[in-house]
Amino acid sequence: MELNIDFSQSHTWRYLLGADLRGSLSCNDSSHSYSGSIRTYLQGVDSRENESSTFATNDFLVKADFLSDEQMFELRNRLSVFEMSVCPKIGVTVSDTAVFGGMPLRNWDLFKSISRAIPVMPSAPMSVGSSWEREYHIPVKTAQGQETGELYQVFRLDSVVVDKGVQTEAYISWLFSYRVSADHSDNAQASTPMSGSGIGTAVIDIPKQRILMSNASFEIDHYDNCKTELQENVHIELIR
Repeated sequence: MELNIDFSQSHTWRYLLGADLRGSLSCNDSSHSYSGSIRTYLQGVDSRENESSTFATNDFLVKADFLSDEQMFELRNRLSVFEMSVCPKIGVTVSDTAVFGGMPLRNWDLFKSISRAIPVMPSAPMSVGSSWEREYHIPVKTAQGQETGELYQVFRLDSVVVDKGVQTEAYISWLFSYRVSADHSDNAQASTPMSGSGIGTAVIDIPKQRILMSNASFEIDHYDNCKTELQENVHIELIR
């Protein structure tokens, strides 16, 4: 069977996005915990080629106990102009991957969160139990300079719902790993500054070729002068 997303099926797309973060920061003999959440709509329209769609955040609510009022104001400003493109067989791209790079968000990046939560469709027909892979490189700005985030995902078609002889929904799942490798070989702290792993699930409407919902849970560890541990859950659900 073919698994695909066709943005020509609708002129507009609207998804509810929720991202919840819990983290801890340990420095020397002290440590503290922090949390954050984002609730927003991803509003998109189909492209001219109907192979991708551009999405922007809309009507967002942000809570983050580790940001000052000034930082929160700046974050909201950046969310108001945030745009990304979703291509079914490539994944998520964004015009400016450094949109949050200058913000001290404790390694919380909405773009990377969405990248982990949106599945990539296979380039060949699949049957239940079949799997496919995807590797994606993300430019990352850190205190040490320009680095590269490497996202690797292994997807699997778990099951297909059949109603009156018609395939209606496909359930897929995936595992992924994430790490940041430095582009500068003389960086003493660059061996494994950030790494993580997680799992995801999604439901695909087969006749209408669209993602109905998607979930991803992942953990990331970041080692610098301090140790940062993050746990994040991301949920995306089609509204219309």
